[in-house]
Amino acid sequence: MRLIDIKNFNKEAVSAANTFRQTITPKKKGVIDDRFHKCKNHFPYFGMVRVNVGDNEFAMFSSNDDLVAMVYFWYGADSYEPMSLTLWSERAKRANIVLDVGSFTGVYSLLAAECNANSTIYAIEAARRTYGRLLSNVQINKATNRIKCINKAASNKEGHEMFLRFRGENILGIGDSFIQKDVKAIASEERVITTRIDTLCNEMNITPDLIKIGVEGAEILVLEGMQNILDEARADIIIEVTPKTAQDVYDILSKHKYKVRLIDERNMSVSQFDGKVNRVCNLLAEAF
Repeated sequence: MRLIDIKNFNKEAVSAANTFRQTITPKKKGVIDDRFHKCKNHFPYFGMVRVNVGDNEFAMFSSNDDLVAMVYFWYGADSYEPMSLTLWSERAKRANIVLDVGSFTGVYSLLAAECNANSTIYAIEAARRTYGRLLSNVQINKATNRIKCINKAASNKEGHEMFLRFRGENILGIGDSFIQKDVKAIASEERVITTRIDTLCNEMNITPDLIKIGVEGAEILVLEGMQNILDEARADIIIEVTPKTAQDVYDILSKHKYKVRLIDERNMSVSQFDGKVNRVCNLLAEAF
């Protein structure tokens, strides 16, 4: 394929995205549905994507394979997890040490770096192919001295060998997990080495002020491996949960004296949380 062909693909994709945005209602903004996938697949885009979160701007690369970057490409500013990233940016402004557990391609890490020039961010990503894109995004935004990337899987054991399972879609990293899921077919597996967050923080002599956890169903294992940090750091936490893990996450955090609330991305609000959800969503946990 010639470079001019890629340029033409991108030109068509940009035009289609501009039209797409004009037809989206506020409630549909950022929704990854069949229409989004159809447009993304019919008008592939290969290159840099502008990411705007509030007043912050940075870039992410996508080869039409990063759903986070492609949400911003198709929907525009403040489209991916808008309430979670708003809460994150507010707290990142006053956080010196930030921990991004399950960083994927780095949107939370990159935003934290933009919000506070004096902070240091530790981005932990297990999957090698996703970790490579994370490194690229950090380099693209000239943040290598601020964002420290770690290619390990956070869990409740140190140095344990586990296997990431890949579904095989042509989408970078989404769905990778060493937790068994209801997936019809596993395309491949990747050997990963685990680390405990308590061990990691102790070795690097850091105490995080702000933590994000997004680990595709393995959040209980991560929390079990950071008992000391939960008790001592008292950091604000944004954590992704599933219907299967929500109650246990709530119980663990409540036991460690955290107030836990549900983040509503569509209505841009936080509300009381009773431990039950019917879909994947984020929680905000604050020490009291």
